[in-house]
Amino acid sequence: MEDKPKASGAVYVLSNAAMEGYIKIGFVKEGTVDSVVKRMKSLDAGSVPLPFDCEHASAVADAPAVEKALHEAFGGSRVRSNREFFTIEPFRVVAVLKLLEIENVTPPSGQADTPEDGTVKVPPRQWFRFDAVGIPIGATIQWADDPEKEFTVDSGKTHVLYEGQRWAISTLAQKLKGWKRPPAGPEYFLYEDETLRERQRRMEQEQAAQDDD
Repeated sequence: MEDKPKASGAVYVLSNAAMEGYIKIGFVKEGTVDSVVKRMKSLDAGSVPLPFDCEHASAVADAPAVEKALHEAFGGSRVRSNREFFTIEPFRVVAVLKLLEIENVTPPSGQADTPEDGTVKVPPRQWFRFDAVGIPIGATIQWADDPEKEFTVDSGKTHVLYEGQRWAISTLAQKLKGWKRPPAGPEYFLYEDETLRERQRRMEQEQAAQDDD
């Protein structure tokens, strides 16, 4: 049996409910849950409205190299060259990161919150409706983190059926991820190989192009 590679650190993918559409890709020098939590707490400075949530963190053999590779691979979605923020759905980055993973060191939801946080008020989300993006009632959508999980669209708004119950997609995303705060649901479900948010943006761009003609 081959020896398990030794981790040199951990690469993380973070999101923030106050910064919908953005993720942060970075690394810490120790490949442990505690080191990721410590980093998340350090990012929760006075200028950030809400704590960060960890989409995924992986202990890897060469954390700086993996972080650099991810930054280059998704460079087209980078917000600024001197910032580690990207406008890309988190599951796409996590899927690549998992290929290099030695150990999953994703902290449980809320581990980086401070005792003073209490109940956090999530800001209003970007507008979304199934019927506005051409997804009919009865259509099937998938969970981006595990496309084998499927759900049936149950309204023209944001509702789907799951385990015999009707859910708004943001509330369902919160349940499936096990988070304290509801994420932006359209970023976590797939329809015809696009996230709901990607589909919405594409259709808005196509409509804008037609209006300009």
